[in-house]
Formats: sequence, C-alpha cells, structure tokens
Amino acid sequence: MFKLFSPKHVAVAVTLENANELSALSAIATVAAERLALSATALKASFIASVVQGDQLAAERVVVLHATSDGVTTPQSVLLSFAEPVLWGTPGTPIDFALAVVIPDAAPEDTWATLQAQTIARLEAHAADLTALKSNASALNRLNQSLLA
Repeated sequence: MFKLFSPKHVAVAVTLENANELSALSAIATVAAERLALSATALKASFIASVVQGDQLAAERVVVLHATSDGVTTPQSVLLSFAEPVLWGTPGTPIDFALAVVIPDAAPEDTWATLQAQTIARLEAHAADLTALKSNASALNRLNQSLLA
C-alpha cells in the first residue's frame, strides 16, 4: 500500500512573545519535539550547543541548527517560518525561517558537516521562493522533504 500523507515537519507563521534568539530557540525546540516525538528540553539544550559552535545562515534569512538525539534513527528536519523576523546573532540579522536538523546520536562524526553543506546549498537554491513559501504549509513541507533527500 502506498502512503497517502507524509508527515508535516513544518510550522508556519510561528508567533513569539519576544522576537529574539532565545524565544526563537525555545519555539524551534518545542515545534521540533512535537513533530518528531522527542524531548523539547533535550532538543533545546542541543540546539543551544549548536549555536555556541556557530550557527549558519542560508539565503540571508534562514538559520540552520542541529541537534543530536537517540530518539531518531535517521536524520530528520523541521522547517519553521516566523510570523515576524527574529534578530539573530550579532549584529542581529533578521531571520524569518529556521531549519532544525536532528541527527542520531550514533551517526558518524562527519554526518552534520555533510548535511549542513547539503541543506544550505538547497536552501540557497530556493532563496527566491522563500517569501512565497512562508505561509504555505504544503509548499514548505515539500521544500523541507527535499532538504535531506
């Protein structure tokens, strides 16, 4: 039997109490935990560690973060759009999307470097489409599914 529906690992127009990096990290962890059935607390800690290591921006408006978890067996991604831009990092780059990639704890050491390069390149290739995708959950889900393929 074929699959009629694929899981939606996206969230559209996420609203934050405060449009800052810490509120965004909490929202990213919460949404990723809900979509992937993982612990939000553990994901948030891992995403913070990712930021400390140096987060990456794609298309000048997407922050790309990663976490590790023993609750996934293959890399998973969750793509969010924010209702209002979030000032990220120093000097405060306005971002309106976040890509959260969760990789298995047991993944080979170079897994994140490979996925990071791949996802950033694919996001850059879709830079012109991001505004149109911002409020379209189905289209955003299709983009998200293509990022780790």
